Amino acid sequence: MTALFIGQSPLQVLNLVEASRINGEDPLFLLAWNNQQTKDQIEILLKRLGVEDVRFLKIGPILRILYPLLLLPLAASLRGRVNRVYFGTYTSWASFLINLINAKEHVLVDDGQKTINILTAPHLVGLEKKWRPWPWSRTYVHQAELFTFYDELARACGRRARANRLDSVVSQLKQSSTGVQPAGPGDVLFIGTYLQNIYGLFESDLELVIKHAGERRLLYILHRRDDEEHMRMLGAQLGFDVAKFDLPLELVFNLLWSEHRPEVWTFGSTATDTIQAMLSELRVRVFQLAPDGFTRERTGQAFLSIYEQYAENERTDLVTLNR
Repeated sequence: MTALFIGQSPLQVLNLVEASRINGEDPLFLLAWNNQQTKDQIEILLKRLGVEDVRFLKIGPILRILYPLLLLPLAASLRGRVNRVYFGTYTSWASFLINLINAKEHVLVDDGQKTINILTAPHLVGLEKKWRPWPWSRTYVHQAELFTFYDELARACGRRARANRLDSVVSQLKQSSTGVQPAGPGDVLFIGTYLQNIYGLFESDLELVIKHAGERRLLYILHRRDDEEHMRMLGAQLGFDVAKFDLPLELVFNLLWSEHRPEVWTFGSTATDTIQAMLSELRVRVFQLAPDGFTRERTGQAFLSIYEQYAENERTDLVTLNR
């Protein structure tokens, strides 16, 4: 018997690798990608972590249309061999495959802010209580155990959960060189969130944040979906620096922060939940975005849900921008 690990982002992969080690599984990784940059980031991460038994799946027009035919042979080969499926995505193709495999156990790993919404506002993330025919049913998502940084929240919501603190992968990374230079003692680390195309006030709100920094250097840490060229141009215009890392922030943050412990700011990123769980002394300042500034009402509601969680965190300071 083996375990199947399904994911499609660097963060999901990071949590899947941790889960495979904590539970001593014999793992097979099925990792989907929709652009070369994402695949490159995942491959760099897997190489550093020494993960080899991996199958990549390209998400394109052919897969979106023909995935039942393309995935049926894989499901048949794994049915009866897989007793546990770990997953970070539950899109149609993933649900189709997972239901056909019919494993005894299912474990959901974190996927950033989506995890909070899965627990507190499932209708915002495609988990409405509506009927879907088998094998596209998402019943397994509602019944799955969670391997998560939000284990206390999950239990409060009536879900089975185990704590994830990335102990194994972080320990391994400390033994290898990453080339990450520590931030300076007077710097501000700003953890980016992908907002450029979904939040109309992004540039004006960012300019207000720069004013809060005053004469201090603000280092904007790119989200993996940020347009790097645009953000560097914006940095030159507004007066901030930009940093990009090939590894997920959770794996490099300690090297950035621990020597001089600069202030950490964000518009809202669940990466801060992860790094606060890993670093008990870390405080984070969160600048609240305007819900009506988003291009989609559902996205604004999702951020409100995140801010509600921040409000309950004693090591988080919520700040309202004076627009």
